[in-house]
Amino acid sequence: MITTRGILFLLAWLAALVGTRGSGTDRVSSNRTQASRWGANATTAAFSEQGIRALGHHKHAGNPGDRRIISLAAAKRHREIVDAGTCLLDAKSKSTVHCFPSLICIGAMKAGTFELKSWCDEHEMFLSAKKEVHFFGFGRSEKEWMEYVFDPLTVNEWTMSLKDAKAGTITMEKTPYYISSAEAALEMRSLLPSVKLVAMLREPAARAYSSFYHHCSRNHRLTK
Repeated sequence: MITTRGILFLLAWLAALVGTRGSGTDRVSSNRTQASRWGANATTAAFSEQGIRALGHHKHAGNPGDRRIISLAAAKRHREIVDAGTCLLDAKSKSTVHCFPSLICIGAMKAGTFELKSWCDEHEMFLSAKKEVHFFGFGRSEKEWMEYVFDPLTVNEWTMSLKDAKAGTITMEKTPYYISSAEAALEMRSLLPSVKLVAMLREPAARAYSSFYHHCSRNHRLTK
């Protein structure tokens, strides 16, 4: 069985990430301090070339709610500054941003990942994709990385106001397939090097039986 204790432990960890972030004002002030140090302005995303180079070597790190807000044009010109939690300013509305996930639940299948997502969705500081995205592991992250944010499955879930982004709203996706894919791991490391990963495990025999029942209930053929 999936233990409630295990899920509660993960939720407590996620809640701590949100709860220790301080007030929204403090977070915006912190973001501006960091941006100033890098030679950039986090409010207008008017990155200088020096700031761009500094960001390229200073990969985004910290809590999943940390944000780097940049223009869409800057992201296209300098792909190396994109990382977990990066938000792209909308081309038409400067008060709207489209954010990359800062937290990814990679599996395992039938180990309580949907339950975890459902509980996280109850928190006002979480925005998660409603369905499994399946973006990594198929060779799309190198040339089609922009589609990760603007995919029909995620464009609504990871689009928020600039105010909410600065407040530290955590963007999340859940795709259990990732845990079994070496390609997905490499692509995540390349596109979102500082992303936080959550892996939920389950007693192997119980997980295998649950997965078998899951496929049989959908009339999937498991053998040739």
